[in-house]
Amino acid sequence: MGKWLAALGVVILVVLVLLWREIGSSDSTAVAAPTKPAVPVAVASAAGPAPTPAAAAPAAEPAADPSTEKMDPQSDEFFHHHDEIVIPKMMRQAVKCWENLPKAKRAEFHRNQSMVAKFKQRIRNGVVTIYDLEVERSTIKDPALEACFVQQLRSTTWSNPRLPDWDQDDQIKLGPRTLKKYTRENIEYVGNEDAAVDESAISNP
Repeated sequence: MGKWLAALGVVILVVLVLLWREIGSSDSTAVAAPTKPAVPVAVASAAGPAPTPAAAAPAAEPAADPSTEKMDPQSDEFFHHHDEIVIPKMMRQAVKCWENLPKAKRAEFHRNQSMVAKFKQRIRNGVVTIYDLEVERSTIKDPALEACFVQQLRSTTWSNPRLPDWDQDDQIKLGPRTLKKYTRENIEYVGNEDAAVDESAISNP
């Protein structure tokens, strides 16, 4: 009986030794390789989605150039830069015909003789042109002079980049009296009476 108890004691001792070694091995493994704590999903979600790069600000539009801004055809500015210029501009063209006549020939005309012409004017892209010009009535009684007047009037043109697209009917009266102030002789004597008219933007003086 004593032998059995001794043997049982040895077996128990061996089992305890094996258990002690197993526990020691597990503890050393746990200390040697600690696991990294997982990042909580809730924390990542609370931070929201990653910010997207800010969109580039749109480029600022260049400021309008006042020197090319179109005039209002109903404005005083348009009146001064266009309406007041049309007839003087055409007169300067027609007076060439009158001055090309010999002085003796010019003396044959009465100061009240005249030719009235009606015409249309068109402005496109800042360029003024004359068209559909017709002699409405005349007491000039000189076909060559009238033909010269018509040719010069039709060829009248000038430009101003600020003029709006525009169409207009008008008329002009030519004769010794109306053309006098545009002659070189008169300008030399009294000066240019149209000098106050602003034609600084006209390209064909």
